Amino acid sequence: MPEIKIKKIDSTIENRIITGMIVSDEYLTEIQNSFNTDYFQNQYAKTVAIWCAEYFDNYEKAPFKDIENIFDARKGDLEQEEVDILSTLLKTISDRYATTESINVDYLLDQTLFYFKKRELEITSSNIQILLEKGDVDAAEKEVLDFHKVSRVASEWINPLDSKRADEAFDETGTLFTFGKGLGEFVVKAVPGWLIGIMGPFKRGKTWFADEWGFSALIDFKKVAKFSLEMNRPQNLNRLFRRLTALPDKGKDVIIPVFDCAHNQYNRCDLQERKSSVGLVEEEGGALPEFNPHSKLCKLYKPCSVCRTNRRNNYQFAIWYVSIEYDDWFDRYSVKSKLKAYEQLYHDYYRLRCYPRFTANIQDMQRDLDILEKRENFVPQLIVVDMVDITAPERKGLHGVEKEDEAWMALAKMASERHCVVVTPTQVNKEAQDASDLGTKHTARWVGKLGHVDAMFTINQTPHEKRIGFTRIGCIDHRHLDFDEERRCYLTQNLNLGQFHLDSWVN
Repeated sequence: MPEIKIKKIDSTIENRIITGMIVSDEYLTEIQNSFNTDYFQNQYAKTVAIWCAEYFDNYEKAPFKDIENIFDARKGDLEQEEVDILSTLLKTISDRYATTESINVDYLLDQTLFYFKKRELEITSSNIQILLEKGDVDAAEKEVLDFHKVSRVASEWINPLDSKRADEAFDETGTLFTFGKGLGEFVVKAVPGWLIGIMGPFKRGKTWFADEWGFSALIDFKKVAKFSLEMNRPQNLNRLFRRLTALPDKGKDVIIPVFDCAHNQYNRCDLQERKSSVGLVEEEGGALPEFNPHSKLCKLYKPCSVCRTNRRNNYQFAIWYVSIEYDDWFDRYSVKSKLKAYEQLYHDYYRLRCYPRFTANIQDMQRDLDILEKRENFVPQLIVVDMVDITAPERKGLHGVEKEDEAWMALAKMASERHCVVVTPTQVNKEAQDASDLGTKHTARWVGKLGHVDAMFTINQTPHEKRIGFTRIGCIDHRHLDFDEERRCYLTQNLNLGQFHLDSWVN
């Protein structure tokens, strides 16, 4: 008895395609000329794809939330089994995508066009085989001649002197997210495809800064994946939960550093907008008192930094403190309670994968991203790799400069191919451990890494600055924007509360 072969249909990619068709105008615009309902093997995905295509033809946009109305209007024409399956499918998509920007469009387009090419070849090949078995060679040859090559409709060649290209040059829609406050002014933007490096001495907050990129993307409803070789899972979770909850350890005083002005502290400001009626020090050059929230002076004194935004020439940078009273502490019960709101909003927006040090390379991470995508339909828009210096070699026998060079190249390739922002910390050389300000000369081991990154930021902090609660962010390399290696962005922080970026100001 001849063996009957049953072709297994993988619906994962087709579900991703209809997700893009439901939520993204850009995605539908790009695929409309390559789209063919015959490419779909899953009947339910095909049904939704047809709805989306018809909606786009009428309104020139993706249906997004209107898909529910379309489903309600059309379900009377469907069998109950189809209604149940489509209802579950559409609910899953609705739950996973809170905004139209929660999908990595460029990466999905690459996958879609690859799938369409594959299906076009499979259909043509099947038709040819059937016709050959019938002996109709002419018809089989016509199938070859009529083969539809799937590709992006737009040519890769453009005329840059066309005045219409001016708008494209100033298009900011590609920015993934921006930081708030002064840090947003300093970093400016993060664009999919960029590799971002963070350079700093030991114990200066490189991982905290990398995680801040992830957190800022998360709360902007962008999908984030973190690979950690620096800390184990409990340590990573501890840090993330501190960042999310900002809860203190029980029994510790909660003192928050805030921006102040030296003119305010030394009582030499007579502006009407000044917030404090007293100074901390009456004599110029005198020592500041130790902050004591219970002292009369500290109760009367009010930090003031109004001039740092509207009268920058009047402002003289200084730090002071405020005391905050908490009713909850950083323990499992308080964390579980506060995580409920984050879970409801961001359940499908963050994934964490931990490896022991030196056991995984970038190829391993690429493989795990593929598995994550297949199992959970999770495609990150920002990836944190903590940290590239302790990854395994990309190939056997690599060590030293060659190992490091290939690791940075592999990260740049990951950012480019997956159309996402990749952020990774890196160490500095021995000379930098005691330096108050970092420069290119402090790049550890392989300075060629600066040729692979799109931007390299630095963390500059003296032991005194660390004690009083602020750090200075610098930039020593940027491929796309002008930068001043001596310019700094001042950040107030309290790492005991998990807060790397409380407030910021660019000098």
